[in-house]
Amino acid sequence: MTKILGLDLGTNSIGWAVVETENHKTFQLLDKGVRIFQRGYGDEHQDVSRASERTRVRSARKLIYRRKGRKIELLRLLRNEYHPFHDEELVNWHKNRKYPIRKEIQEWFKLNPYQLRNDAIDGLKLSKLELGRIFYHYTQRRGFKSNKKDSSSYSVIENEKNKNLPKDIEYDQTYINKHGSKACSTVLYEKHQKTERIRNTSEKNEISRITLQRDFLQICQSQSLSPQFTEEVRKVIFDARPL
Repeated sequence: MTKILGLDLGTNSIGWAVVETENHKTFQLLDKGVRIFQRGYGDEHQDVSRASERTRVRSARKLIYRRKGRKIELLRLLRNEYHPFHDEELVNWHKNRKYPIRKEIQEWFKLNPYQLRNDAIDGLKLSKLELGRIFYHYTQRRGFKSNKKDSSSYSVIENEKNKNLPKDIEYDQTYINKHGSKACSTVLYEKHQKTERIRNTSEKNEISRITLQRDFLQICQSQSLSPQFTEEVRKVIFDARPL
């Protein structure tokens, strides 16, 4: 005689039964039952992991920390010629979470980054403080990037020919088809002049990181910045944080 244990696994219960059989032709039930326990996720109205809320908050905390780190790294790279922050203020902001508040800093943030970006694209010569405001704005709005493929490099725009494109390449092509040769900064400034909302719109969601990198490089070229300096700033703003 052979005994067989059967299990029925549920979200908060396990049903079981033991049968006895001979040559798998006849079966005799020996015992049965069910063990009920607390669900490992959600509640009776929502099927979500109990850890989902903790995970969501932790992810948001990491995102904020990395954004702040990227801003501080950029400001340290640019030094005081491009922004009004002092070195000790950056250290205090990074370590003690004390954001510096001074009149010079507040005046710097009042500069309109969309207008400055458009002026830079048009070839107007900007001061270093104005360029610093543009670069800082890029760290805040650096565009969509897909994890589908490694597509952080600007050069992939020119050379990608196959149909299996990363999502940010697809978004870049959508943007190009819609706006043609218009620079991203020009399009955004036109919307700003019409008092149209720029953030949290489908227009913003169509802008990929590659589109903004093209825009950034065009600004650096029009302002006659050195290739070495341009690449250092580009890496801080657009490249992923090294593991």
